Amino acid sequence: MAQTEELDDPALEAFLEGLPGILGAEAAGDVDALGRSRGLFTTAVLQAESPRLIYHGALARVAGLAGDVDLARDTAQALQALWPESAPAAYWAGYALLGVDPEGAERALEQAVTLDRSL
Repeated sequence: MAQTEELDDPALEAFLEGLPGILGAEAAGDVDALGRSRGLFTTAVLQAESPRLIYHGALARVAGLAGDVDLARDTAQALQALWPESAPAAYWAGYALLGVDPEGAERALEQAVTLDRSL
């Protein structure tokens, strides 16, 4: 991590390290950056002491952008199982599924709006 002190939290470090890559991948279509971010966000999800919605959400975004069908479905299922009453979790699940399971994406996004009309 550039110009920050050591966090002593490998999951958080991986998450923070993956953020610039996903932003670059979205802006420039950088497939390599997307792959690095996918690996770092997977590390964050797996190494977190307890599930963190933001880590799963980032992984869902990367899976959706990459068109990684298995990762998108697995991440969407995890989001819905871990946070069944969370509008943000339902939103990220829907986002992950947009390119791989449009019907599943629609259900998840409808659930997100049902849970929180402000979305």
